[in-house]
Amino acid sequence: MSYREGAKRYFAKQKALIPAGDFTKAARLRSMLIADSSRGALRNQESGRVDRGRLANLVAGDPRVFKRKHPRQDTNTFVQICVDASGSMDTDLTTRSLIVLDSVFRGTQIKHEILAWSGGSGFRLSQLRSPSDPPSKDWTIGAYAIAHGGGTPTAGALPMCASRLIEQRDCRKVMIFVSDGDPNFDQEVPECRKIVTEVLPKCGVEVFGISIGKESKLKRIIPVCGHAKTFDDFTDVLLDTAKRALL
Repeated sequence: MSYREGAKRYFAKQKALIPAGDFTKAARLRSMLIADSSRGALRNQESGRVDRGRLANLVAGDPRVFKRKHPRQDTNTFVQICVDASGSMDTDLTTRSLIVLDSVFRGTQIKHEILAWSGGSGFRLSQLRSPSDPPSKDWTIGAYAIAHGGGTPTAGALPMCASRLIEQRDCRKVMIFVSDGDPNFDQEVPECRKIVTEVLPKCGVEVFGISIGKESKLKRIIPVCGHAKTFDDFTDVLLDTAKRALL
């Protein structure tokens, strides 16, 4: 069986297991992005006017409780979905999560890409979805099963993903980080957290994380994150987390 045929079959199998209502519900994430950007304010900033709706985040140690005036953006947004493909991730549940996330932006004016990584020092990013891919090419998400396995070089992958996102000009930038938050070495955690809480906000990137499966340590790296223990919970956890991060 060819790489293409294997990815297509796996994608179709996993998509068939997703309730139709999950796709409808997840579409609210797109509405959040459009509604928020149309207010003409850039939120989740470390300076500016106090954003009263985010003051509660100070308790969790998140200093991004300010907002600044920003030109109206509407759908001029780039969303980057970064996914951990290490051996500790549940292949089926993560693939279904990616299918749902992809459906939110596929065929809309909001550009998005899906990047996966795993392995050791010689890892490389795998682009499962490109902004230029047509909606009919969504089967490429099935290649996650092929990329899956090995270690979790988060400290290397996160800056690489971020640099690609920062290169996007004149648009709102949102990173959705899908991981269990367990990098190859615990020493990587402070470095990764600094990138998420200090470097990316200064570059105008909004970040939130989501994990799915039995355990999650993602909050060590990303303050605004959610954990779905089963796929049945995924869409609700996604929307709740996105609301805390974006609105």
